[in-house]
Amino acid sequence: MKLSTSQDFDVPIGVLYGRISDVDMLERLALRRGIEVQHRASTPRFAAGAVWDVRFHLRGRDRTLVTTLTGLEAPHSLRVEAVGTGLDAALAVDLVALSRSRTRLALDFVIRPRSMPARLLVQTMKLSRRRLKQTLTDRLEGVARRIENDYRRAL
Repeated sequence: MKLSTSQDFDVPIGVLYGRISDVDMLERLALRRGIEVQHRASTPRFAAGAVWDVRFHLRGRDRTLVTTLTGLEAPHSLRVEAVGTGLDAALAVDLVALSRSRTRLALDFVIRPRSMPARLLVQTMKLSRRRLKQTLTDRLEGVARRIENDYRRAL
């Protein structure tokens, strides 16, 4: 299953890349949503190959993912892969400078089931694809407004 969305930000590409690659901020956001994130000390903090253990509660069960930062091309792209029990996921974030002060962020999220329970989970997600995409778009719009406001205040 694949979900994609994009959002335009009224900030330069370098500023936006700096915000989306701020690992500490991303970990705080996850914690606010009840997601436990733990960086593996044996890997670099923010470089290709960085690994995090992610734990969260979804549909009545505790889930665990091993998340790896697989690609990093500053300031244009970021790639993350996650492996969990029965499923794999991949996140691709691409940034395109539309002008000196405007940037488009494109987000592609792919989930691939590897077991029957994971197939059932993905199938139920497919049934609510429109709602999931709208939620993803709404959250990305909220992030855009916060980043834009922070950027304007910093000027």
